[in-house]
Amino acid sequence: MIHTESIIIRSSIDKAFEYLKKEENHPTWGVNFLKDYEKTNEGHFVTTPMGRVELKIKADKETGVIDIVLGERPTPTILIFFSPDETLYLFTLILPNEMPKPAIEEGIKGLKEELLILKEILEGD
Repeated sequence: MIHTESIIIRSSIDKAFEYLKKEENHPTWGVNFLKDYEKTNEGHFVTTPMGRVELKIKADKETGVIDIVLGERPTPTILIFFSPDETLYLFTLILPNEMPKPAIEEGIKGLKEELLILKEILEGD
Protein backbone atom coordinates (compact mmCIF):
# COMPACT_ATOMS: atom_id res chain seq x y z
CA MET A 1 0.00 0.00 0.00
CA ILE A 2 1.24 3.48 -0.85
CA HIS A 3 0.02 6.62 0.89
CA THR A 4 1.32 10.18 0.47
CA GLU A 5 0.80 13.07 2.86
CA SER A 6 1.70 16.68 2.13
CA ILE A 7 2.16 19.83 4.16
CA ILE A 8 3.01 23.44 3.32
CA ILE A 9 5.70 24.82 5.61
CA ARG A 10 6.37 28.55 5.97
CA SER A 11 10.11 28.13 5.46
CA SER A 12 12.48 28.51 2.55
CA ILE A 13 13.27 25.33 0.69
CA ASP A 14 16.97 25.80 1.57
CA LYS A 15 16.25 25.92 5.30
CA ALA A 16 13.96 22.88 5.10
CA PHE A 17 16.52 20.93 3.06
CA GLU A 18 19.39 21.74 5.44
CA TYR A 19 17.31 20.49 8.37
CA LEU A 20 15.98 17.33 6.70
CA LYS A 21 19.32 16.19 5.25
CA LYS A 22 20.68 15.51 8.77
CA GLU A 23 19.93 12.11 10.31
CA GLU A 24 20.04 13.48 13.85
CA ASN A 25 17.07 15.79 13.17
CA HIS A 26 14.61 13.09 12.11
CA PRO A 27 13.87 11.62 15.55
CA THR A 28 13.08 15.17 16.75
CA TRP A 29 9.97 15.30 14.57
CA GLY A 30 9.45 11.60 13.76
CA VAL A 31 8.36 10.96 17.34
CA ASN A 32 5.79 8.25 16.60
CA PHE A 33 8.10 6.03 14.55
CA LEU A 34 11.73 6.81 15.38
CA LYS A 35 12.79 6.11 18.96
CA ASP A 36 16.07 5.81 20.86
CA TYR A 37 18.30 7.67 18.40
CA GLU A 38 21.98 6.81 18.71
CA LYS A 39 24.98 7.97 16.70
CA THR A 40 27.93 5.57 16.73
CA ASN A 41 31.12 5.12 14.73
CA GLU A 42 29.13 2.72 12.53
CA GLY A 43 26.33 5.18 11.74
CA HIS A 44 23.00 6.53 12.98
CA PHE A 45 20.54 4.08 14.57
CA VAL A 46 16.91 4.26 15.69
CA THR A 47 14.34 1.86 17.06
CA THR A 48 11.21 1.53 14.93
CA PRO A 49 8.19 -0.77 15.28
CA MET A 50 10.24 -3.25 13.18
CA GLY A 51 13.20 -3.13 15.58
CA ARG A 52 16.57 -1.41 15.70
CA VAL A 53 17.77 -0.23 12.26
CA GLU A 54 20.34 2.05 10.73
CA LEU A 55 19.02 5.47 9.66
CA LYS A 56 20.57 7.00 6.55
CA ILE A 57 19.53 10.08 4.63
CA LYS A 58 20.22 10.28 0.90
CA ALA A 59 19.53 13.86 -0.12
CA ASP A 60 19.79 15.62 -3.47
CA LYS A 61 19.40 19.38 -3.18
CA GLU A 62 18.94 19.89 -6.93
CA THR A 63 15.85 17.64 -7.11
CA GLY A 64 14.64 18.12 -3.53
CA VAL A 65 14.48 14.36 -3.04
CA ILE A 66 15.29 13.19 0.47
CA ASP A 67 15.26 9.41 0.88
CA ILE A 68 14.94 8.31 4.48
CA VAL A 69 16.51 4.86 4.53
CA LEU A 70 15.70 2.65 7.50
CA GLY A 71 17.79 -0.49 7.28
CA GLU A 72 17.52 -1.37 3.61
CA ARG A 73 14.11 0.19 3.03
CA PRO A 74 13.91 3.73 1.56
CA THR A 75 11.03 6.08 2.23
CA PRO A 76 10.89 8.70 -0.52
CA THR A 77 10.14 12.29 0.42
CA ILE A 78 10.48 15.45 -1.60
CA LEU A 79 10.65 19.18 -0.98
CA ILE A 80 9.02 21.34 -3.63
CA PHE A 81 9.49 25.10 -4.01
CA PHE A 82 6.11 26.68 -3.37
CA SER A 83 7.09 30.33 -2.94
CA PRO A 84 10.21 32.11 -1.62
CA ASP A 85 8.99 31.62 1.95
CA GLU A 86 6.99 28.40 1.63
CA THR A 87 7.91 24.82 0.89
CA LEU A 88 5.65 21.90 0.03
CA TYR A 89 6.83 18.66 1.65
CA LEU A 90 5.56 15.31 0.34
CA PHE A 91 6.10 12.16 2.39
CA THR A 92 5.21 8.77 0.90
CA LEU A 93 4.56 5.77 3.11
CA ILE A 94 5.15 2.42 1.46
CA LEU A 95 3.46 -0.19 3.62
CA PRO A 96 3.30 -3.97 3.21
CA ASN A 97 0.05 -5.12 1.57
CA GLU A 98 -0.47 -7.65 4.35
CA MET A 99 -0.38 -4.94 7.04
CA PRO A 100 -3.66 -4.91 9.01
CA LYS A 101 -5.96 -1.96 8.27
CA PRO A 102 -5.89 -0.64 11.89
CA ALA A 103 -2.07 -0.54 11.77
CA ILE A 104 -2.18 1.32 8.45
CA GLU A 105 -4.66 3.85 9.85
CA GLU A 106 -2.51 4.32 12.96
CA GLY A 107 0.60 4.82 10.80
CA ILE A 108 -1.12 7.48 8.69
CA LYS A 109 -2.43 9.24 11.79
CA GLY A 110 1.08 9.20 13.29
CA LEU A 111 2.61 10.60 10.10
CA LYS A 112 0.12 13.49 10.07
CA GLU A 113 1.08 14.30 13.67
CA GLU A 114 4.78 14.15 12.81
CA LEU A 115 4.41 16.48 9.83
CA LEU A 116 2.75 19.05 12.09
CA ILE A 117 5.72 18.77 14.49
CA LEU A 118 8.12 19.27 11.57
CA LYS A 119 6.14 22.31 10.44
CA GLU A 120 6.30 23.78 13.95
CA ILE A 121 10.07 23.21 14.15
CA LEU A 122 10.84 24.77 10.76
CA GLU A 123 8.46 27.69 11.19
CA GLY A 124 9.67 28.39 14.72
CA ASP A 125 13.30 29.19 13.93
